[in-house]
Amino acid sequence: MASDAGASAEYATAQKKLARLGDVDSLRELVRGVTLSFGLAFSAMLAAIYVPALLVLREMVESRQRSLPANEPSGTESVDPVTKIGAVVATLSPLLAGLVTNVLASK
Repeated sequence: MASDAGASAEYATAQKKLARLGDVDSLRELVRGVTLSFGLAFSAMLAAIYVPALLVLREMVESRQRSLPANEPSGTESVDPVTKIGAVVATLSPLLAGLVTNVLASK
């Protein structure tokens, strides 16, 4: 009888540990979802601010260039690709941080 009671207690303890592990796994999934959602939301917010400002400023520069005489240097050369890539990476950095966090958390 004593061994049955001991086995029953061990079984109950094992069940509690498994329930806690299930809770931990579901909490990890929640954290992954939240970090990915925040990364996506902040990237969208940065893009929503950056793109309209870029378009307005580009239109202002182009209208100014049209008003300059043809022989006067405008001072605006084309932007090199490295600068464009840097701007895209900076805009998407919250999303990338969320993805990296999810990858590291899953290991």
